[in-house]
Amino acid sequence: MNELGLDPNQVLEWAWTQQELLQTVREAYRVEPDTDLGTLREGLFSTVRLWLSGATFLQIAAGTGRSVDELLGVHSQVLTFALLTMVEQAIAVLEKVLESQGRELCAAVRHFPEHLRFGVPSTVGCTLAAGGITHRRAFVEIGRFLTPAIVRADDRAQVFDLAQQSLEAHHDQWRTRLGTLVFRRTMQDLSFVTGRRSGEE
Repeated sequence: MNELGLDPNQVLEWAWTQQELLQTVREAYRVEPDTDLGTLREGLFSTVRLWLSGATFLQIAAGTGRSVDELLGVHSQVLTFALLTMVEQAIAVLEKVLESQGRELCAAVRHFPEHLRFGVPSTVGCTLAAGGITHRRAFVEIGRFLTPAIVRADDRAQVFDLAQQSLEAHHDQWRTRLGTLVFRRTMQDLSFVTGRRSGEE
């Protein structure tokens, strides 16, 4: 899936075997105790895949046949709490096991929780989100533009500098793409990190 380097389906298949997650799913979807959770499995998996692809809440709701209100509950309880916590703990344990064997966890696995937390498919998008970009639409879209061929995702200073340069150089296109309010706030966020003021402040 784009730059994730890790198949989300493998993570989801493992997580679905965990009783803690299943209980949270039952609560988030507000189903009766005797409801077969298997009927919710593919909908949840689709929700996670769409979230990781950078889809908006409206797009995810349309893609899974749920209302935005229902989706927000699933997002807050399942995706960015129960599932994220479970994945972080599992990866921490796996990392310790590999270290004891003199081996190293691959970067794709190590950074997967960030992709899940922010709902962004690109490593650059994760860098922007973790570094202070406020709006998800902004770090998703800029992350799609600043590909690994253009910038090293692990070079935070370069990522923010090139992002600001792009928004300044292609002012009208980015304003249209992001919307005026998100564009202005993103310019402020970028300027705060780079220390270079822009005309939008």
